[in-house]
Amino acid sequence: MRIARELAQKLDHEPSAEEIAERLDKPVDDVSRMLRLNERISSVDTPIGGDSDKALLDVLSDDNDSGPEGTIQANNMKESIVKWLFELNAKQREVLARRFGLLGYESETLEEVEGCNHCKSVSLLCSSTAYFRNSSIALCAAFSSHNR
Repeated sequence: MRIARELAQKLDHEPSAEEIAERLDKPVDDVSRMLRLNERISSVDTPIGGDSDKALLDVLSDDNDSGPEGTIQANNMKESIVKWLFELNAKQREVLARRFGLLGYESETLEEVEGCNHCKSVSLLCSSTAYFRNSSIALCAAFSSHNR
């Protein structure tokens, strides 16, 4: 690196890897590798630009962020699911909530939901989902007739 600084002063520009390699009598690949090791590393919290208060992290996009419209849609969906759950009887609501991790429950297997009574859980789950299927068909029919 000392040679690179000396050459920069002598040549009035940043020396290339070839110029440094020639001066050191080393292969260009070796010099290039050494220069890459010395590249400046910046933190994502470091302000970008001269007088900007924004950090690099503030301007990078998050591929997992769905934006405000995705957040609103997810919230609306959660509200609708909770509303539909309360149209079921208490046992059906509990089975669905425990099976799919809703209403504050952790997601559980059917065996965990009803202990060893797997058949009863399946029956409650099927009757609950059938209710929602019929409700959604009726809702779609009502919506389409309303928009004609």
